[in-house]
Amino acid sequence: MHVYNDWGIRRNIPSWLDEGLAIQTATRLYCGPKHQSDAFRIGDREYEDIREGRQPLRPDIGGAHRIGSLFFIGIERDYGCAADCVARIWNRLANLYTEDAKGFVIPNSEIKRVTEAVVGRDVSALFALLELQ
Repeated sequence: MHVYNDWGIRRNIPSWLDEGLAIQTATRLYCGPKHQSDAFRIGDREYEDIREGRQPLRPDIGGAHRIGSLFFIGIERDYGCAADCVARIWNRLANLYTEDAKGFVIPNSEIKRVTEAVVGRDVSALFALLELQ
């Protein structure tokens, strides 16, 4: 996924989004007929514990990898935005930020705006939960 991010969005996405896309895409790949799609999902229980207040976020642990992964768990769990929806978010970001914007990192506010446009709902709660404001 990192290759697609570099090619499609020209390294203009923050590291949390790049890592989250890579991790959650890889954990949802099918590995044959005996693969159970939920068996390889990273962080689902942790996300629920953070959302319900049973565990603090602790952004210092795991950094961009963890926050990005939790973001994609959150948009799937709380907003129904699974693989096709995430692909639409990626495509919109890729269409907005081309080679002309090289060296510019897309701000979280713009990622939020694009996510809301695709999901059709306010995602402020998720961005606040993950301290992405």
